[in-house]
Amino acid sequence: MVLLTEPKTPRSSRTSRRAALSSTPSSKSRSKSPRLTRSPAPPKPSPDKSKRAKSSSGPYQYDPGTTPWTLTCASHYNAFLSAHRPALRCVTFLVFSGIRDAGYTAFAYYSAPSMIGPYAYAFQVHQKPIRTKALHVFFMTNLPYLIYLPLIAAPVDVVVHTLQFFWGENMFFFEGGLLFAPYMVLHWFTLFLAYFAIYVRFVPVLWKPYFDFLEATLVLNDKVYARTLNTRRTPATRILHFLVFVALVAATVSALGRAEIVAALAAGARGTGYILMGFLASSTVTLGLGRLLVGMECGKVV
Repeated sequence: MVLLTEPKTPRSSRTSRRAALSSTPSSKSRSKSPRLTRSPAPPKPSPDKSKRAKSSSGPYQYDPGTTPWTLTCASHYNAFLSAHRPALRCVTFLVFSGIRDAGYTAFAYYSAPSMIGPYAYAFQVHQKPIRTKALHVFFMTNLPYLIYLPLIAAPVDVVVHTLQFFWGENMFFFEGGLLFAPYMVLHWFTLFLAYFAIYVRFVPVLWKPYFDFLEATLVLNDKVYARTLNTRRTPATRILHFLVFVALVAATVSALGRAEIVAALAAGARGTGYILMGFLASSTVTLGLGRLLVGMECGKVV
């Protein structure tokens, strides 16, 4: 009996057949469409240097102006920020913005309209928790600067700081403690010093010692603030500070008597009014003489 078997194919022919089949594209691979590759996105344009500078300074946009005095104020302001990084950035901006115009204009409106908004915002941050930005913007826009300072800015600051003495910046009872008193003394001394820019403006030889002393006062004010208005004190510590304050007030009243205290407060109010009137009169004379000596430079709008 003979079995018929299929003849074996040599191994070399089988290998060549597989290679031919693998080289032939299948229907599945032929039906696939070629993949679409995405073109790389165009590079984003780099932001303008002025925009980067604006964003880095945040809401406190300081206009350097064009006169030697305003340029000097801007130079000292930027140097102070980079050297000390103050916690009271708002007060630093208020002081340098104030001396910028207190030593520049007489009874005119604030010479840099672009700074009115940041100036009012700095006041609002400084006068937390009361929102005072709209009030400052309105009066700075509608009153000459040297009228706005004593008639609006100073009384509002007194009222707000009286509230802060009891409730702080974050509505915590007696947040500042007893250290709030020396902080306020430094605060008003700094503002008093800033007002002297009216007279220093016209004596360039005094500019360097004036700015050095002003910056040293700002550093000290910043350090006292860091130990005053904060919420890290425990409620027991704040209550203890308040009780000591009440005891001091009671001892003062018993030692002096109510009539003497009322008379002293009245005399203090009259004295404050006389001081403000004296500053207004002297600043008017100083700026008037400055215009005669320096020319009309201080009357130009920067």
